[in-house]
Amino acid sequence: MVAHHLKPQPLALLSITGIPTFRHRFYNSSTLVSSELLTKTQVEKCLSEPVSVGSKPASDPSVFYLESLTKCGAKKANYERPKSVSEPPSAGDGITRGGLYEYFVHENAYPPMLDSLDPGYEWAIADPECTKLADWPTTIFIHGDSDPAVDIDVAIQAATSLGPKKASLFVAKGQAHLFEATCFLEDEGVGMDAVRHAVKALDGALLRARLE
Repeated sequence: MVAHHLKPQPLALLSITGIPTFRHRFYNSSTLVSSELLTKTQVEKCLSEPVSVGSKPASDPSVFYLESLTKCGAKKANYERPKSVSEPPSAGDGITRGGLYEYFVHENAYPPMLDSLDPGYEWAIADPECTKLADWPTTIFIHGDSDPAVDIDVAIQAATSLGPKKASLFVAKGQAHLFEATCFLEDEGVGMDAVRHAVKALDGALLRARLE
């Protein structure tokens, strides 16, 4: 989604279980992402606090550490992730700010909240010969088809809108959200073949963009 606002645009884009647009019907259908329905009372402390930028706990699988790689960029054998020394900040009944995503999805809050920033991808369908699409960077999507947090159809619709010349979608069968977060490219975890194929496609897209 950020590519709509970058000037100059990047040579290519990679989206891993990301949210290319909030205009998809998934974000306007009162979807219950979590196992329980959060109430406004449970999240009101988070909602009342000022917007801030913080750090994720060290044990969070999405946190990447350069120390986990050797100097040549390969996976370092026997590397151990740092242990979390404190619990993440919570509000009310132990709801963290991360829980706001589940709350906003169920409340259909994202479309109106981000309407001015999120143009979606319907413009690419309406005018497939438009200059904007011609200049759009090649976009590689990776998504698990069992992702409960971001429906795979969000990525499918974005990739379909951009068309096969501008987008490729690599599906990790049976995988959930951030399935690759604790893996390295050389790991043989389920779904990692999709990641490796996507990275190869990204390399090709970057090479072609540099030659143009």
